[in-house]
Amino acid sequence: MRIRPSELITAMSYDLRTPLTALVGYLDIIEYKKYKA
Repeated sequence: MRIRPSELITAMSYDLRTPLTALVGYLDIIEYKKYKA
């Protein structure tokens, strides 16, 4: 089974973007709490 390069890039970018989105969300929450306190 051969995977086309475009499919590989799409899968990799999705796998990287999902954890990064969660990380950015957590950082936003931390910053919000820091300034609110």
